[in-house]
Amino acid sequence: TLDAAVVAISRLRTKDTPPRSETTLNRYRSANRAFSRWVFETGRLPNNPAATLRLARVDSTPTPAITPKETKRLLSAIRRSGDPHRLRDEALFSTYAFAGLRRTEALHLRVSDYDPQEQVLRVKDGKGNRLRIVPVARPLGILLGKLQDQRHAGQHRGEEDSFRVGSPGALLLHARRKP
Repeated sequence: TLDAAVVAISRLRTKDTPPRSETTLNRYRSANRAFSRWVFETGRLPNNPAATLRLARVDSTPTPAITPKETKRLLSAIRRSGDPHRLRDEALFSTYAFAGLRRTEALHLRVSDYDPQEQVLRVKDGKGNRLRIVPVARPLGILLGKLQDQRHAGQHRGEEDSFRVGSPGALLLHARRKP
């Protein structure tokens, strides 16, 4: 079978190389499935030889949570950065850290998703594309209110309602760039 071939290929190693992990074997399987699907879809083969190839179940190590001390240091560094977008960056990372949002939920937020009267965020692109209402703590509400005021005043043209510049991840790339 194709899976046996993947395992056999993974055994091709030098004497001193440790055996491949299931995670590595899954990468081989995934690449094989993608290639086989392409070969089939482009008409080079009459059927997909990897159609029944499944990935092995592998327990993943959970990503460690950022500590409160690390969160304070990050937000402090953003505040001191002098970057013209520091309020936006602090609001975005604070929302991510203190409102319990997933990364993609925070990156897809718009400034108008915050309701200062109700002290809630309306997360429209949440898990399962369902609307989710998230309560906002007072310190985060103050930041989001300042960001709304800044945007309504017309500062930072071109991003009147967006938390981010460009595509998801652009904020992180922007933060790493040196002027």
